[in-house]
Amino acid sequence: MGELLGPIAVNDVDLMIIPAASVDRSGMRLGWGRGYFDKTLGSIQNCPPVYAVVYDSELVDEVPRDLHDQPVTGVVTPTRTVVLAPAGR
Repeated sequence: MGELLGPIAVNDVDLMIIPAASVDRSGMRLGWGRGYFDKTLGSIQNCPPVYAVVYDSELVDEVPRDLHDQPVTGVVTPTRTVVLAPAGR
């Protein structure tokens, strides 16, 4: 097991891979309603590229969005990697 890092360590990552229920083609991510990832992404000063992991069928035309929602850079599916938003967001 590796070293246990505190929450501030997220500021030093080069790439974030996060879960999602669905992502739309503009990069908006639908999660599970708690806002944890949106709060984290919104608090990082120089946010690295952020990719959501979804099934191919979960990359959709549009998802509901709120003011606090943060976009992802792209998605990784079982068959492809799709860049959706400019790196660095």
